[in-house]
Amino acid sequence: MMDLESVFFSYSRADQAIVQQFYRDLKLHGMPSIWMDLEEIETGDKWWMQIETAIHQSKALILFASHPSLMSAPVEKEYSLAHHLGKPIIVVILDDVEISLLPEILQEYDIKLNVRWDGYPTTLKKLVKVSSLPRSYTLPREFKYVPGGTFTMGAPTEEHVVSIEGFWMAQNSVSVAEYATFIRSGGYDQDTFWIEGSHALAENHVPRWFSTLDHFEEFALDKPSQPMRGVAWYEAMAYCKWLSVISDHPFILPTEAQWEKAARGTDKRRWAFGDHWNASCADVKIGSTPNLEPKDCGIAGSESFFGCQDMVGQVWNWTLSIELPLPYIPDGSREALMPQDFKEPRIIRGGSWLRPVEKAYTYHRESQFPLPDYYRHEIGFRLVTLQDPVYLYKS
Repeated sequence: MMDLESVFFSYSRADQAIVQQFYRDLKLHGMPSIWMDLEEIETGDKWWMQIETAIHQSKALILFASHPSLMSAPVEKEYSLAHHLGKPIIVVILDDVEISLLPEILQEYDIKLNVRWDGYPTTLKKLVKVSSLPRSYTLPREFKYVPGGTFTMGAPTEEHVVSIEGFWMAQNSVSVAEYATFIRSGGYDQDTFWIEGSHALAENHVPRWFSTLDHFEEFALDKPSQPMRGVAWYEAMAYCKWLSVISDHPFILPTEAQWEKAARGTDKRRWAFGDHWNASCADVKIGSTPNLEPKDCGIAGSESFFGCQDMVGQVWNWTLSIELPLPYIPDGSREALMPQDFKEPRIIRGGSWLRPVEKAYTYHRESQFPLPDYYRHEIGFRLVTLQDPVYLYKS
């Protein structure tokens, strides 16, 4: 079922029979509200006022692209308003319209989120899976800048000084809602997002922690604000590639040095929020009974030296780094992405809601095999980028 509370149908009268079929069947699939002018509306100011109000109130616009609709001035006016308002636009191509012929302002929503009229059942199925699109609807809520320079890395018995470039780190781990967008927009169906040999992970169309897509959907609807977990390293990498493609901005997993600097800062703090323990700012196992599930993303008071949250427990974070002894040498060799390196254990950081507080020290490191058959339901991930992502949030 779509997460969108309401959508606006933009189409040409010439395509009304097909659009009505979509309308009926999307209703049957649980779409709660669809705005479609099934009845005649008077032209003029009154007509546009009703259209404008409906687009403002809708969560997304579905444009049914055909030769007649792309020549229609009212249709152009509708999708132009939706674009101006920053609404997600989903393009359904009804006939032999070529992608290159779509108006320029629709190109940013391009073929990655379009569905072609190549057989109604397939197209309908794809459309039902789509939600929360695109741009800011799929991006983490905020990134924090971590300046370049030196910091102290490693446990007290192996401390050493490391110098790295500046970067931006996601304030939180990728949430269930954000990962759901990847799944629903076809991320598990496209080989191009997956490291060679890892696409077997996608055979079930969801992480293996979930038995079926329906199982995941129930979880996503119930826990959208929790951090995504049960994700293998290859799946985290596929998400990074997918988001990089649809946003036209490079995202990747952090190196373990980036993760530790974002958490530890330059004052060598023990926990990301400081040296003085505060259980309310963390999400770890205390005593003999662990929490049943992690807290929602954005734990109050959990901010690290540079403002990142949820780095004391909650979920482990995958890193790009291969497990090698310290000292850490920032020459890129630990982050090798050649085929022979893909079976090497990768470092995870931060602890989880199931692990004791010692696992959540800023300098604590563990490893996990990234093989397709290996995952732990307490591992998630967060993103970094070397380029300022602020423009992605501007309408």
